[in-house]
Amino acid sequence: MKYLKSNGYKITEDCAIVGFANEPFTSIMEPGLTSIDQNSFKMGMEVASLFFEEINHHIEAGEYKSLIIEPELIVRQSSLKKSR
Repeated sequence: MKYLKSNGYKITEDCAIVGFANEPFTSIMEPGLTSIDQNSFKMGMEVASLFFEEINHHIEAGEYKSLIIEPELIVRQSSLKKSR
């Protein structure tokens, strides 16, 4: 965003931007940055839970559980491209 702004581009008028990770600063940027939230806190909690389950139940190597944590699109102003 900084590069685009410094080169004369107007975000939301000339282009739309989406980021990844949904860090706290993305909501206070100007314009607010649309982000894909990986749900990293939930991911960490689930991994820790699976890890302790494996330790406590002596799960054999190769007996893995699959878990899908869906990402979430957080729409903010940076992706709301204005038409001219």
